[in-house]
Amino acid sequence: MTGTPGSYFMPPVALPPQQSPSVASVGSNGFPPDWTGFPTTSPYAQNGMPPASHPQTPFVAPGAPYAAFQPQPPAGYPVYPGMWPIPMIPQMGGFTPYPMHGGWAQTPFPVGAGGLPPQAGPAQAQVPQPTGGAPPPPPIRPQDASEFDKFAEGPHYGPVLSPLMVKKVKARLQLNPLLMPPPEEEGRDYIKWNMLFSTAQCQRSSDPAYRSWSDGRNAPATWPRVSSLRLISRHIPWPIEISVDEAVGVTCGDVIEGIHTYMNGRVLQRQFDSASADHKRVISDAFYHNRSTAQGVPGGRLPQTLLRFDWLGQDTMFGGITINEQFVQEVCGGPLPCVFELLCRRRYPMSEQEILEQEERERQADARTRRRGRSRATSRATSTTRTSSQNGSQTDSGDGAE
Repeated sequence: MTGTPGSYFMPPVALPPQQSPSVASVGSNGFPPDWTGFPTTSPYAQNGMPPASHPQTPFVAPGAPYAAFQPQPPAGYPVYPGMWPIPMIPQMGGFTPYPMHGGWAQTPFPVGAGGLPPQAGPAQAQVPQPTGGAPPPPPIRPQDASEFDKFAEGPHYGPVLSPLMVKKVKARLQLNPLLMPPPEEEGRDYIKWNMLFSTAQCQRSSDPAYRSWSDGRNAPATWPRVSSLRLISRHIPWPIEISVDEAVGVTCGDVIEGIHTYMNGRVLQRQFDSASADHKRVISDAFYHNRSTAQGVPGGRLPQTLLRFDWLGQDTMFGGITINEQFVQEVCGGPLPCVFELLCRRRYPMSEQEILEQEERERQADARTRRRGRSRATSRATSTTRTSSQNGSQTDSGDGAE
């Protein structure tokens, strides 16, 4: 029996137990007519032609009746149509985007014949999602971006202008309402202060009677802020100059402290001589009254020399600061920037309640002064003792060396 070595095809001869071998007819496809079960070949194929497509792998529907290990005959393979699809099951594709590994015993496969998909990676951990919805966005308040307190404390609200720059840019200054005269109705806060006393006796109208003014001391005195300003008054002929650090500008506390420093200055003899006779009597009466035992005056703590608040007579109450361009022009001879009018009000006799409150504030101020004095004295004594001890140690060391 003859045939192709290693072939699985039936040889084209009759098998025993026939008495004599007979040659069976072979069709054009190379198979005998009694070998059934194979589809007919394409009528367009010819012997010796290469197949219309690469032989398909065992992972897809077979397209030819041979196994993967079948050696190729010299005449080539005939072309067969693909297998019909199984009902209700979609036909598997011929190729995949994944390369095919080598077969058993290094059997080669055609390049690009497809292969198995790669293994899936580890499953991603499921992140629990909140059951509720996202929090609502904050409300949009456009007014916050355009409205702010003009007199807020701190060096971060606008530039500090010099009087020359105020005039050059024609800025319209506004005074802090806290420094303005008391309103006719209690609609805003103002400053209450008898200028005979220190600034510790200064009060804000909304503060308790025993509390000294602190809220608003560092607020700017004007808007825009200025590096210096000048105060003039109908009750005193000399201006009050207030200049401060240009990084922050003049504050309300600077104005009050500047007025206090100015009012405690001495009046020169030539200045007293320039006053009228009537005004000289007013100044003399105020001088003795302010140093008496009467209520509402400093008394004997004042020096026995004429001070500027003695020039005021009975008008020693701080009446506020106002913008008066006409008065500025009369006094200064023309419009000047950063010049305001200081108002002084009459000091009336105090009630019993006001006297008690005044005395309590004075006791608190004296107690603070004594505490500061004792603290400074203790510091100086400690420093002197330490210095003496060090000097004694150095002397003893010198004697031992000799």
